[in-house]
Amino acid sequence: MASLEESTFDLNNDSLYSLIWGLREEWRLAFLAFKWGERRGCDDQKACDLMIWVLGNHQKFNIAWCLIRDMFHVSRILERPCFS
Repeated sequence: MASLEESTFDLNNDSLYSLIWGLREEWRLAFLAFKWGERRGCDDQKACDLMIWVLGNHQKFNIAWCLIRDMFHVSRILERPCFS
């Protein structure tokens, strides 16, 4: 992960999605790429959905559910009404 953090690669949502798709047969590497993208702010809904699909195909349901739970918590925080 340290090597990825030091990388000057210009990561964006599309390149993260392509990276996860390219690593779909190696779920650990795909998940590492996903976490790297998350740190760089490139973890959009499309990348999250793909990562959950990859994890499901490798029967890594506990990790997939953790991602779903995290996505749910983030969406709940963003949807909180503001009171004046």
